[in-house]
Amino acid sequence: EGSPEEGKLKAKVEELEAKLAVATAGTTTVECNAENTGDSANGFYFDLCNSSDSKYLEVVAVSAMKHASDAVDATLYACKMGKCDAHETNAAEWNEVASASLEGESVLNQLMLTKPVLIPPGKEVGFFLHNPQSTAGIACTASHDNSSAARDDNMTIRPWYYSNDASAFNSHNNGSYTHAGSVSYKLVDTEGSPEEGKLKAKVEELE
Repeated sequence: EGSPEEGKLKAKVEELEAKLAVATAGTTTVECNAENTGDSANGFYFDLCNSSDSKYLEVVAVSAMKHASDAVDATLYACKMGKCDAHETNAAEWNEVASASLEGESVLNQLMLTKPVLIPPGKEVGFFLHNPQSTAGIACTASHDNSSAARDDNMTIRPWYYSNDASAFNSHNNGSYTHAGSVSYKLVDTEGSPEEGKLKAKVEELE
């Protein structure tokens, strides 16, 4: 206590907390809770659906937890092709967008996206949260269909398949689950901005 190393560590923690506060300022969070304590798997596919009529969703963070005492390294991927369906086992169609080590059993950990993912109005993007260890430790929700999925006025976290495979994109199991945690986003009004043309061009390219 009181050592130079302790001072440096505290300063680093304060710096990281300040960066996190800036990155998440003005965000809205939708929670998807762990209804059944102990349920977990290696990975979960889910779609984020933008139900806004005119605004883009900017996905900035995903929170997750583990139901295991062992280490759980979580990697988050975003689908380049749109929603998850028909792309679950093609690694070339996914980009890694965040990673973190999940600490503390049943404790939420935040994965900040290295680059926010933009979802146009009325569109959807698939995500895959995966743990490569042999322990199937990422906590999940109970089974839900689209009507009971976690949502707010702008976004739905639509459950999709789960995986008990330590290798990402290798195999999956049918069943509508998603990770237990949350998704944080910002609403982006691009109308009339210099970026609007670029975003529209990108959407047309994906379509």
